[in-house]
Amino acid sequence: MTTLPQEGAERRRHGHAGALVLGMAACQLVGWGATYHALPAFLAPIQAELGWTSTQLNAGFTLAFVVCDLVTVPSGRWFDRHGGRAMMTLGAILLAATLVAWAHAGDLAGFYMIMAVMGVAQGMGLNNLGFAAVTANVRDYRRGLNMLTIIAGLGPSLALPVAGLMISTWGWRAALYGLAGFVLVGCALVSFVVLRDSVGSQSHETAAERADSPLAAAMRRRAFWLLVVAFSIHWFSNAGLSIHGLPMFTEWGHSTGAGILLMALIGPAQVAARLMLMFVWPQATGRAMGRAMWLIFAASMLFLALLGRESYAGLVAFALVYGASSGVMVVARVTVVAEIFGVRGYGAISGAIAACSIVARTGAPLLLALAHDAAGGYVEVTQGLAALACVGAAAFVAATAPPPARPD
Repeated sequence: MTTLPQEGAERRRHGHAGALVLGMAACQLVGWGATYHALPAFLAPIQAELGWTSTQLNAGFTLAFVVCDLVTVPSGRWFDRHGGRAMMTLGAILLAATLVAWAHAGDLAGFYMIMAVMGVAQGMGLNNLGFAAVTANVRDYRRGLNMLTIIAGLGPSLALPVAGLMISTWGWRAALYGLAGFVLVGCALVSFVVLRDSVGSQSHETAAERADSPLAAAMRRRAFWLLVVAFSIHWFSNAGLSIHGLPMFTEWGHSTGAGILLMALIGPAQVAARLMLMFVWPQATGRAMGRAMWLIFAASMLFLALLGRESYAGLVAFALVYGASSGVMVVARVTVVAEIFGVRGYGAISGAIAACSIVARTGAPLLLALAHDAAGGYVEVTQGLAALACVGAAAFVAATAPPPARPD
């Protein structure tokens, strides 16, 4: 693995690693909580007041995610060269400003413009940059990344009820002001403080040294594209099941309440698995944990496709195993990039992998809906997802295979 020059190594060894990890975790928790996990709470009140359809609103949210992924590559490159303090602080301020602007939205064209700017802000202040900051500045970055994902993983459980309470108390427009305040404190202020002495993975390099692009070198490697395939499939499955899980369970004869319970088990299983990883397998590499979790993930999808609908207990088991494997796989994803390609250029490389997966990340709900309508049910959909999971597992194993031994 690429090693850091002495200056970077000293910063990674003696910096305030704990504060940086907790700060980046807070940014991920608050930022994505305010601009992603809380969004469902705003659908009904906005529809009731402005008459916009769910499709129109979700089109705006999708626009933000697409723009965010497109911005990820240049923002990752900037981080690698200059560090993240200025960009992430400004991105968080812009993110808060878009929430305030959204509170004044009255027409769809203006709403879509706000969502596009929100995507730029997410790409500048969130996305992969928190992981890049930990990787570039924390000596034991594997443990730091695991801790970051544990805390950030609380977002789905906290953001929706908090946003719902704010909306019921103040109304949806004032609730957006409240979320903007959270972003200013939990993202902008925190980034400004904890990233004060941080560096990017190429901050120490001269212009001539930076001309040797680590992203270009990574994209010439077979492992890069195999990881794109694997992570795209994982993102596709997660995005699709997050939307189609509840209707799938009800189509199979379970009540809405029972389906909601199944969906609610996934988040805690993710967090519990990451916590267990810290204590049971603390020295696990991204390669090792990723291979194990991909096999478990594929097995859970095969179980869902072939046997899961036969009993509610089986679906409970699926939700727990699927959630646990997906939760640890996120840790493997953000770790294995540094293990395979080195710390240098981590921001740009991880951003490029995310950008290459835009269609999978944003198109899964629509594609699975079309597949459901064409097949007439979710059985065939789950069989397709299981087949994709097997392909993803094979791609990850191939990407992380050790290089062939050189002949003597």
